[in-house]
Amino acid sequence: MRGEKTIHKRSLLRGREGLRFAVLIVLALVLVIVVVGAFDKFYGKTEEAQSKPIDVDIQASIPAVKREMLTKTVKEETKTQRYQAEPEAYDHMLQMAKLIVPGTLEAMGLSATPVPVDRVRKQPDRYRGRPLAYVGELHKITSRSALKTEGFIDFAPESGDKAQKIFFTVLRPVPKEIDKEGSLVRIAGLFFKLRDFQFPFPVERTPHIVGWELTPFVESIEPVTELDPKVLAGIHDAQDRPGEIQKRPFYHLCSFAMNRPADGAWKKDIPNIQHKDWESILNADGKTPRGKQFRVLAELFDVQIKVAPPNPLGVKFWTRAWVHHPHAKTIEVHIPGRADGVWHTGDFVVFYGAFMKRHWYKAGLNDKGEHVEKVVPLLVADKLDHWRLVRSEDDFWIKLILTVITVLLIGVVAFLVIRDNGADHEVRQRLLERRKQRRAQPR
Repeated sequence: MRGEKTIHKRSLLRGREGLRFAVLIVLALVLVIVVVGAFDKFYGKTEEAQSKPIDVDIQASIPAVKREMLTKTVKEETKTQRYQAEPEAYDHMLQMAKLIVPGTLEAMGLSATPVPVDRVRKQPDRYRGRPLAYVGELHKITSRSALKTEGFIDFAPESGDKAQKIFFTVLRPVPKEIDKEGSLVRIAGLFFKLRDFQFPFPVERTPHIVGWELTPFVESIEPVTELDPKVLAGIHDAQDRPGEIQKRPFYHLCSFAMNRPADGAWKKDIPNIQHKDWESILNADGKTPRGKQFRVLAELFDVQIKVAPPNPLGVKFWTRAWVHHPHAKTIEVHIPGRADGVWHTGDFVVFYGAFMKRHWYKAGLNDKGEHVEKVVPLLVADKLDHWRLVRSEDDFWIKLILTVITVLLIGVVAFLVIRDNGADHEVRQRLLERRKQRRAQPR
């Protein structure tokens, strides 16, 4: 009839609006899957992201010692000749000493055991310009300057043997922890010549070793499983200026890091480092005890791996890295051993480090070309790991259930859209039929 009106119920899922709504549902569900899938449990399992070792042979550069020039220039037959240090030859030896880095002397053929002093005296030309190393007690520092330090050590091949004087020249200042007579030290460098001295005491035909530095000698230590507060008390960092890393407490912390239980259960009790910890360390307020361990998850700045000189831990490499933590800012970490793998600036890494001291380092140049020094917390860790999320054991089933639900919803939405489209088409057909019938009726 003319006056009748057919009221059609408008569906929520109809036409293009329905399709858009279906797409939104699907996207929302996909998003839920991604978000839920990101809740992986990684705490305490980051070690599974260890890097595969890369077989790269790290070798130190070998200085080009002019042995022929030394043989022609150096004279030591007479007492007068042994009193003197030939300027050209001595300057060359000092230049070569500047090139000595960890691993250099070993690469040049340094003997594992000290060469007897009497043998050097009998065949000085054989050893001239070649590496020698001796361990003994520091007898006396005879001269210091901005360029070099000279002195004597007492070398005794065996316990109870008569000590023999070894004269040394080093370019780096002697560390404070051994800058006293009687300290057990190691001198490693290049043999220059036999020397005689009358002051501060008479010495004849003593080997003169020219090296980079005089280092403290620490005999092999027992594995450390508990930190000794007395050893850690030897750490000093109160001055607001660059300082040394004391070897004995450093080796103590390294040994502790290397001998933690292999099961890793102890890591669950290690707190994440916070901004307050960083402030406490830099302010040296004493609230953060030395040796306290922190878990550090941060962004990598740089990694340096170098050959290790002889040390009581027996490690062949040292790794040093700088990271940026969102709350604790820049942190420096030292690791006994080699951090294998490929490392890039910006990588996310994780380590468990024991706090040692505040440390100054040169962070580069500023706009004026001046060296910028920064003070940062120095931690000691057993290793450095790449950080990644480890999949949860329930991750597969969660994603499977969500996928099934998503498929069902998509099917339901598709069915509703198709049904509404069919109903819409049927309504249109009825309207068209009515319009035709009205036009066909006589007026």
